[in-house]
Amino acid sequence: MMDREREFGRGVTPAMRFLDLSRFEAPDPQPRRAPPPRVADDAITVVCVEQSAEIAAALRSAVSRTPGVAWMGWLRDARDLTATVARTRPRIVLLDADAPGHAVYMNAAEVAELFPECRLIFVGVGASPCVIGRALDAGAWAYVARSDGMDALLDAVRDVAAGQFVLSPSAGAVYRSA
Repeated sequence: MMDREREFGRGVTPAMRFLDLSRFEAPDPQPRRAPPPRVADDAITVVCVEQSAEIAAALRSAVSRTPGVAWMGWLRDARDLTATVARTRPRIVLLDADAPGHAVYMNAAEVAELFPECRLIFVGVGASPCVIGRALDAGAWAYVARSDGMDALLDAVRDVAAGQFVLSPSAGAVYRSA
C-alpha cells in the first residue's frame, strides 16, 4: 500500500491519475457571462429590452444589417438592464414601451441616471401623450411608434446617437396634439 501511495499520491487511485484531473478547473460557483461582442470603436452599439422574442429577432436582424450599428444583446425584461448596461456599455438601449408594469420605466430611469452616455429609445405599439410622457420622464431620447416602421426606428437610432431628440412621425403628431 505504501508503494502505491508513493507512486500515485495519498488518496489518489491509478484511475484518477490516468484521467489527470489536475488539467481541469473546478466549476465556478458563479457562472460567467459571455463577454460582449467585439465591435468597431465608432459603431453605434445597441441593447434591446423586448418581451417578444419574435420582435427582438426582427430588431436584431435589422440592426445587424445596418452599417455602423452593432447589436450587443437582448433582454426579455428590464430586471437585469442596469447590470447589462454596466457590462456592455451600449450607446443605445431600445426599450419596449408596452411591457407590463412599471419596471421598464423604473430601470430605464436608473440607467439614464447612472450612465448618461447611454441613450434610451422607447418603442411602442401606439403613441399616447401619457406613454410618451412616461418615457420622457424615464430619460428617453426618443419615442418611436411601431406603426412608423423599422426605417423610422433605425433613423432614430442614428439621430439619437448623434445627440438629437426624436419623436417618430406618429408619436410626434400625437404628442403635439395633446
